[in-house]
Amino acid sequence: MLRVKRGAAAIGSIFAVASWAIVLQMFVACGPTGEVEPTFEQNVTALESTPQAPVATANAKDTGVAESEGLKTWTSAMALARPGRAGCFRATHPDNTWKEVPCGARPKNPHPSRRASALDAKLAAGSGSGGGDYEARTGDDMWAAGGWFPAINGVTSETDSDHGSGSFSLQLNSGKFLTPLCAYSPNRDCRGWQQFIYQAEHHWYGDYTQTNIQYWLVDFNNWIDFPWGTVNVCPDGWDSSGGHCWKNGTYDDVPFINSVTDLGAIKLYGFVGAQDSVELIVGNTLYLAQDDSVLGLSAPGQWRSAQFNVYGLGENSQAIFNSGSMMDVALAVWTPSKASPQCLPPSGPTGESNNLTFVNGSCCPVAAGTAGITGAMMTLRQTNGTGWTAPFCLLNDVVPIGLPLL
Repeated sequence: MLRVKRGAAAIGSIFAVASWAIVLQMFVACGPTGEVEPTFEQNVTALESTPQAPVATANAKDTGVAESEGLKTWTSAMALARPGRAGCFRATHPDNTWKEVPCGARPKNPHPSRRASALDAKLAAGSGSGGGDYEARTGDDMWAAGGWFPAINGVTSETDSDHGSGSFSLQLNSGKFLTPLCAYSPNRDCRGWQQFIYQAEHHWYGDYTQTNIQYWLVDFNNWIDFPWGTVNVCPDGWDSSGGHCWKNGTYDDVPFINSVTDLGAIKLYGFVGAQDSVELIVGNTLYLAQDDSVLGLSAPGQWRSAQFNVYGLGENSQAIFNSGSMMDVALAVWTPSKASPQCLPPSGPTGESNNLTFVNGSCCPVAAGTAGITGAMMTLRQTNGTGWTAPFCLLNDVVPIGLPLL
């Protein structure tokens, strides 16, 4: 995430926001089915009538928070009954009502897309995953995805290469996709890119942790010459980062995780539709931030790949874990077919990274309905230690407990 100053702010207003709204209303689907969402009680009834098979536990330190069947059912139903408007919301089990709360406000911090730069050199040298993360690729459209760490072993510390000890981000990223906003770009290769982010920044004077969605127009490249230089002029309300344009969605203040060793206690989810949502699950409480759709990620044929991991806080930084660290990564995707995703070789789009390397052969796709899983998923193992091998695939013992969605 680059910390850039906005340039030529007065020039950026050449584009009308109102025209985008008209285009997006035509382009964006109103939800996964386009039908009226069921009530909370209908969601619970549907969930309780679905048989669930037992799930195996992890063969490393199991990080999953113990969840009762009632809590899992409630979490699923609440995810399907999200409010139909932008804002920040809370829900705590067993209350079945989303309560609106004030949203947060932070400086604009972009998490740039991967560039052919020093990062690629680091990846080629095998110094970490980061922008080279595996992606889950689906054959049909996703309407939700989620990530977490079902097993963590040997992690005692983490330091961001640029921002110091205890600072990091979790990113659930889409692939690049077609968006009507690229119609304002002279570059026909312009694409949308969307990130669902949890970021934790640690300082001696205090900490902050927030979630938000970050939106990108990659390779917008609207270069215009001015007396003071050549500027990539972005649409009104967007900032420029190189040839790209970006903007942040609603910020939600969420609990501070005491250290990166506690990552197993949280789960990060993203949803798309008329409103796009980022949801953080901590114990029995749900933290939800929603924006009215910006890029049209829910349009047919657009969200077909996803990436999730722990990374540096931003500005292409790296999360550096102590030697001997191991994490299992789970990435779940929800599509109409519920088919298992493909594990794409390391090619993920984000510019941030970590110093963990994926264990050969550990990418394991699992179809929905396997071992009680309600969404298709893939699992991965990453480490900077020795002696770790890929777990058995298909009903393997890093399959996590308690997926909260249909």
